[in-house]
Amino acid sequence: MKDDILFGPEIDLRSTEYPLILFVGRSNVGKSSIIRLISGKKVRIGKKSGTTVIPIAIFMGSYWIIDMPGIGFSAKHSRSDSFKISKTVIDFIDRHKECAIYSFIIEDISSFPQIYLKLKSKNIEPISLLLFNYLRNFSKYTSIIMNKIDKLRKKERIEQLDFVSKVFGFERWVPRSHLIIPFSAKTKEGYYELKMLIDSFVNKKRKE
Repeated sequence: MKDDILFGPEIDLRSTEYPLILFVGRSNVGKSSIIRLISGKKVRIGKKSGTTVIPIAIFMGSYWIIDMPGIGFSAKHSRSDSFKISKTVIDFIDRHKECAIYSFIIEDISSFPQIYLKLKSKNIEPISLLLFNYLRNFSKYTSIIMNKIDKLRKKERIEQLDFVSKVFGFERWVPRSHLIIPFSAKTKEGYYELKMLIDSFVNKKRKE
């Protein structure tokens, strides 16, 4: 394929025969860092939220990785711009509903419980939960990657992962169930589990 990296809100992959591996979530949870690790491509990443503002599609030979802009408010953008970016994400997903989409929702486990409880007290659903309920209506597989697990002490991990599991409607966290993947782009924890899961999607698509 001539262009192995595509940029822009108008990317249209509806004619592709390859699966789309979608990475989506709120700003500053480490989506692009994870994609850089998985793809080996030097996708632009930054320490400030809102670095990725348009969809980026990376062709990996047998599948596409889609790096979506962060949904929700970002200190780097006005509320108007944040709304436009979020709309770009939803428009891209809606346009590709009939494709073989496999979705990963990225969250920051070091901050998610506090954010969830704060929003819950105001009767507001967190973006990642809204995305999860939306994507699993048509995505062939939807999983949650809890990034920045390296920021938690070992004795905190199970407690936090169980909390996250219950938020997303699972009874408790089960290791290697692939429903919730503890991950660290920094230490590469969870990397091989994620790679093997993506490979299984590609192999399944080949057999269809």
